[in-house]
Amino acid sequence: DAHYTDEAEIKMLGSKREIRRPADPAECDYVRVVVDGLEIAYWVSDEWQEAPAEVMGAIFRIAAQ
Repeated sequence: DAHYTDEAEIKMLGSKREIRRPADPAECDYVRVVVDGLEIAYWVSDEWQEAPAEVMGAIFRIAAQ
């Protein structure tokens, strides 16, 4: 039920998936992957700090599907 406003999005070529984050100049404290407006994955900055390689790998894997 979260409502996000003022996001920047990266559309994945050949896919309906988008990577979204807070729009500039806001601090990027989360990243989420969305398909047709439905959030399918979400990571907060604390998770990146604890396991950066795993989070970045997961973001790219799910975005590329």
